[in-house]
Amino acid sequence: ILLRLGNCKQVCIALGFCAIWPCGHIYCCASAIANKFALRSASAQFGHAATYTVAPRQLQTSLHCARLLRIFVRNICMKRNLEIQVPGGERKVLLHTCCAPCSSAIIECLMNNGIEPVIFYCNPNIWPQEEYLIRKNECSRYASALGLETVDADYDHDTWLSAVKGLENEPERGGRCLKCFRMRLERTAAYAHEHGFKVITTTLASSRWKSLDQINEAGRYAAGLYPDVTWWDHNWRKGGLQERRLEIIRDYGFYNQQYCGCEYSFRSTQPEK
Repeated sequence: ILLRLGNCKQVCIALGFCAIWPCGHIYCCASAIANKFALRSASAQFGHAATYTVAPRQLQTSLHCARLLRIFVRNICMKRNLEIQVPGGERKVLLHTCCAPCSSAIIECLMNNGIEPVIFYCNPNIWPQEEYLIRKNECSRYASALGLETVDADYDHDTWLSAVKGLENEPERGGRCLKCFRMRLERTAAYAHEHGFKVITTTLASSRWKSLDQINEAGRYAAGLYPDVTWWDHNWRKGGLQERRLEIIRDYGFYNQQYCGCEYSFRSTQPEK
């Protein structure tokens, strides 16, 4: 829309988002230099690099506006390169979300394709509780920025510990992880069944630490408990989403944890004594 609006250059400068030259190139607010904002090319796909300078009084903006525009332009590029189809053509999905870094590019991709994700935060495996709250708050912050609904499934680590009892010494991608996935996705499927969601999927599938085969096995099992719920086994590691994820983490300044979540995965990251 912005590309073809009449006289949009002046309009966008006034709004403080971008300048669009007659040729259709998009320029974003890049940095504040000598009390003036330099506008530079947001994407090589939209033309050659150039700058356009305006006085601060003409451009009431901040670097936050530049970030938003940069995201907008990248969204356009991503939508051109990655189109997805939800099973049954559904336009709304229940998205089990493990953390903001893993979910960020997936959520953006869904929205770019006209699909509304409802964030289902169900992660009783995370230890300690302070870590759980940090990750939940980051998910909520991202969802709020995008105007999305978040469902908090509450923290019940004791029940999770009981579920994985006897599997404490399993390696990552072992039997404990499969048990953990099944527990969390069963709760996701139950919520979907109770609240009218026909399709569920998870951001766990984006993590390099986890087995896609285990995640899909757990998802199919969970959805199979309810005839009205379908498991969507899309591979979220493809289509440039891993690279886009790193960009969003940087843009939003997300807390980016260094272990999966439970005390056993944390233990595996510690040097042997």
